[in-house]
Amino acid sequence: MSGLRPGSVRRLVEDMDGEITITAEPVDPTRCKFVVSKLLYAGGLRRFTSAEEARGSPLAEGLFAIPDAGVREVLVAGNVITVTKTTPDPWQAMGRQVGQAIRAALASGAPPVAPKPAAAEAPVNDDALYERVAALFDEQVNPMVARHGGRVELIDVQDGA
Repeated sequence: MSGLRPGSVRRLVEDMDGEITITAEPVDPTRCKFVVSKLLYAGGLRRFTSAEEARGSPLAEGLFAIPDAGVREVLVAGNVITVTKTTPDPWQAMGRQVGQAIRAALASGAPPVAPKPAAAEAPVNDDALYERVAALFDEQVNPMVARHGGRVELIDVQDGA
């Protein structure tokens, strides 16, 4: 097969453990989902929006490094990668390079995707948290509940809970 066409395209790649199957499923002209027969990331969902964010994750680093591809975002969950690009080029133009980046990341011996960095826990001010939750209720929850004749009211926030 010479490239990616709308619909599913299968490409087999040899690995030390046998075959790796990569299935490309274009979502639209800017997004394509790649399903790999090996687990890439077991920690939920990782989202990368720049080469800087991708540092330490060989798979995302490789995708952002594809020349002239205009990779804007990489989402990795389990064995699925969704790549978003900014270029108008069809997926056929970069599908092979995406496959090469996936193969290289799997062959590197390192985990293809690094764990999420631990977020620094900032102390939660109860008054500030109350205001944020109350605003969320007023702006998003209550308009929906009001359609059914109801209203949700926040009573209190204590110790950040």
